[in-house]
Amino acid sequence: MSITSRISYIILICFIIYSCNNSKKKANDSKEDKYKIISLLIEKLSAGPPPPPPPPGVYKKDTIAFNRYVDSINKLNVSIVVFDHFIESERTFTQAKREIHKDFHLLIERLENNEIENSKINFDSIIVSSNRKIIPVNKVYRNLLKDNNASHYVAFSNIIFNKNVDKAVVYMINNRGPLSGNTILVLLEKKDGSWRVFKRKLLTIS
Repeated sequence: MSITSRISYIILICFIIYSCNNSKKKANDSKEDKYKIISLLIEKLSAGPPPPPPPPGVYKKDTIAFNRYVDSINKLNVSIVVFDHFIESERTFTQAKREIHKDFHLLIERLENNEIENSKINFDSIIVSSNRKIIPVNKVYRNLLKDNNASHYVAFSNIIFNKNVDKAVVYMINNRGPLSGNTILVLLEKKDGSWRVFKRKLLTIS
């Protein structure tokens, strides 16, 4: 083997090793980010319904009082029942897709076509405030919230990321009672290393 061939061979091996390590790192990053997103969405669940927002033209001090009240609601203890498997996403209505930023269209298509392998949620990876009590369940029944003295029942689909792992979509069910539930498509983006909700799209109300 000539020197040139040896150098080319070494470069090829190094490239393969780098690609494998890079792919493994991205897989690990997306797994970590998946639970950061689930933690974020659980953290945002309110312990109770907030008051209606102040009407137009109110004084700034009234707005501050409203925000303080919302903060106090979020500090209350709340029990949240979480389905322990990832669920399948429902189809997003065509009209709803038109109202969603085009950067997320491909992710939504992947979410809708994603095959669920009945994968379980790793609750040890969910990190939320101490006033959030998470109750895992493996089935849904009529008195689920009442029997667990819980305020919310939630379930999550798999979370779909873009190539750079800085945008994501997830389908979420949130039930607060027999006549108080909804399904939501949540769009997220990563800014300065932290995930935030870019937009919530309400799909159904029950």
